Amino acid sequence: MMNQTQLVGHVGKMPKAKLLKNGRYMVDLNIAVKNSGNANEDGEIPTSFIPVRYFGKDHAAFIADNAVTGVTVSVVGEIVVNRYQKGGTGEQQFYTYVQARDIQINDTKEIVDKKKEKVSGVQ
Repeated sequence: MMNQTQLVGHVGKMPKAKLLKNGRYMVDLNIAVKNSGNANEDGEIPTSFIPVRYFGKDHAAFIADNAVTGVTVSVVGEIVVNRYQKGGTGEQQFYTYVQARDIQINDTKEIVDKKKEKVSGVQ
């Protein structure tokens, strides 16, 4: 079986890049996507925020610097479900995210720069 997903959406919260203990670079971000076909009673289509994780030094730094809140991105990757025991209670918990193989910024450099200014408060 193949596990592949493709998402196009807007970056939610600001991406966070970090260097892991094993020397790998990782960036975490959330992608806002519309749930087409699931309109509520008012006809509004709800938005879901999908956690995305990407590994790779150069591209992770590029994504962290340029995929600011509101920027449109395309993500190709696979769905990962991690299980863990909740501290104290031992209750099993699940964390689901997309482990990206590729993230592309769809907006032009000019749009990205404007969104960077807006996020940083410089106008």
